[in-house]
Amino acid sequence: MIASTTPSPPCRGVARRSASCAAAPSSPAAEAAYGVTSLPSDRAGPSEILALNRGHWEIENRVHHVRDVAYDEDRLRVRTGRMPRNLACLSNAAISIVRMRGVFRHQPQAHRHYAARQADALREVLQPTP
Repeated sequence: MIASTTPSPPCRGVARRSASCAAAPSSPAAEAAYGVTSLPSDRAGPSEILALNRGHWEIENRVHHVRDVAYDEDRLRVRTGRMPRNLACLSNAAISIVRMRGVFRHQPQAHRHYAARQADALREVLQPTP
């Protein structure tokens, strides 16, 4: 258990989410995930809890996964000081610019384009999208 000086909110509910999939026909896999909430019961019904859980994974899939894959962030050797956060901010900015423009379907496509046309990349940063 982690010691904390901040009092924890009271636990008002526990949720269990079950999922199963067949990784291979002969070996089905089952998973159960549990969550604890301090939300009152009128705001934490099954559909609300599911929406919160899906919202968390949407962030993971839209931001973190893209940074891990497109920017190979997991292999970066920068681990101290402000550099990891600064690089994450730059990656997030680049991902946002590419998404706002809506020209490229995938980040690696945009990387190749802007690597070959650096003036275009600079223009995207300096000129706001109408």
